[in-house]
Amino acid sequence: MSDNPSVDIDHIATVDGVRDGQVMCTIRANARRTGLAGALCQFETDMQIILGRFGTIDLTNPMHDDRAFKGIIMAHGELPYFSGAADIEEAKIDIIACLDKDNKSLAPMRANPASGTPITPVSPENMEFFRRETEYHMYTGTSPEDDAVDISVITREYSRDVQGWGEALHRAYFGQNGSGKTVFALTHLAGRLVMNPNMGCIIPDTAGDISQPGKHTGGPSGYSFDFHGMLERGGRTYDLYTMEDLYLTETYAFEDVLANYLAKTIRLGQLPNVEPLVQRVVATHVTKQDMKLQDVEFDALISALASDAPNYWNKATGKQKEQKLQDLVGDETEKKRFHNEVMSFFLGRMSLKQVVEGVLKQSKIIILDLMGLSERHKELVMAELFRQIQKRSAQQFKGNDSLLVNAEVVLDEAPRWIPQGSKSDVSAMITDAVKNTRKYGLSWTFIGQSMADIDNAVMRQSHTKWFGKNLGVGSDRGHLETHLGKSGLQMYESLALRGGFYFVGVGREVNLGANERPVAVMSYSGDASATIIAKNLHIWR
Repeated sequence: MSDNPSVDIDHIATVDGVRDGQVMCTIRANARRTGLAGALCQFETDMQIILGRFGTIDLTNPMHDDRAFKGIIMAHGELPYFSGAADIEEAKIDIIACLDKDNKSLAPMRANPASGTPITPVSPENMEFFRRETEYHMYTGTSPEDDAVDISVITREYSRDVQGWGEALHRAYFGQNGSGKTVFALTHLAGRLVMNPNMGCIIPDTAGDISQPGKHTGGPSGYSFDFHGMLERGGRTYDLYTMEDLYLTETYAFEDVLANYLAKTIRLGQLPNVEPLVQRVVATHVTKQDMKLQDVEFDALISALASDAPNYWNKATGKQKEQKLQDLVGDETEKKRFHNEVMSFFLGRMSLKQVVEGVLKQSKIIILDLMGLSERHKELVMAELFRQIQKRSAQQFKGNDSLLVNAEVVLDEAPRWIPQGSKSDVSAMITDAVKNTRKYGLSWTFIGQSMADIDNAVMRQSHTKWFGKNLGVGSDRGHLETHLGKSGLQMYESLALRGGFYFVGVGREVNLGANERPVAVMSYSGDASATIIAKNLHIWR
């Protein structure tokens, strides 16, 4: 920056012209090499204050461009008196929003700025007017160029009331390990849930990143973030359940764990051979008798399997299988193992149906800690959970005069459940739900490491997307340009050189201007929970 007191250090660039909706400008000497790429700025016309964002900063030097001087540069490495001093920096500015001066309302751009118009850093006072939502919003971080400028998101609920969107909105957060994507997503979620006490939420946590208090606190930087504490500080309680608290109710799940128990634990035979026997016995011994799964008794079930076993192998082998099963009847050790491997999934105090209804009907916040389950058992639980979510949300919506259910599902490890090109039942259920539950008022939040790993249909249905660190390589780079545009990608790449925890977002919940333009935000550091609460006393009253 210049030491000359006559230089206006806030006058960082000057308008040269406007081309294809972008403002062309020359960077002032006092602002050169100050990292303006991607920075927010403002300038004025007679009627409006205009918010813009610098693209890449191009540098030229007419003396260096002149081939007559190339020999001198080759010999001396510079042109005395001209190298550096004659540098010219130019940039294009994207228009983000326009504010009418008379009533401070957002409006379309009414006139081009005149050449010579000063361009200055955006003021925190004007930023308040550039936000289209002034009541249902939340400050989640700062502008990368000025930590006095807070960036906010919209925190409306999914109702048709004055404070609601009138439908559900879906969102997605991406970033490599260590990018802070889960914390950033939980920051937004905490604000929505505290500001809207009638909103329910269910979080099936398969990785342990959300269910464990203190997970995001500590380290040499002294960073602290407490999602659970933020909910409680805002008057929202939550229930935390493990699989010991829950039970499954669908016979397909019982058939799955029973078949695996017989094939792998008892070694009765290969799984494809055992499955028909299991399906037959469950259909007759359980379903036909209208028996609750938790009432299934070991000896009676094993006896039924033994009786039917000869029908699924040849005569000699069938007799052996029958005898092997009969030998288990009355075996207390085996009964205990059966309880642990099979019945433990059907003996909890609360069904997934009750869990989902608590979220949809009573606006509960429920976290399911599923980290300790095997991958196969996680899939069983998630399959029944998503079936119940889709079924119950549709029933409640249709049976309650089309009243929106006003709830949210948060899915960490999203690529695990909705990978690109997957044909699994769970993936199909989620992608179908994302398309259909929006009209019921059921929102989905997806958190993952890579856009390339997630189903394209889910990406298309996500109304707001946030991109964190280390995504600008390989196929993810193409996704970034698709969703952020060329200038948004340039902004993302300029942030990568800064370090820190940054995100670039685009979509309906980004609270800046009337159009869906990308915006960059740096996460709060230090005691982030305390900072977020202090910045948002209109939420945490």
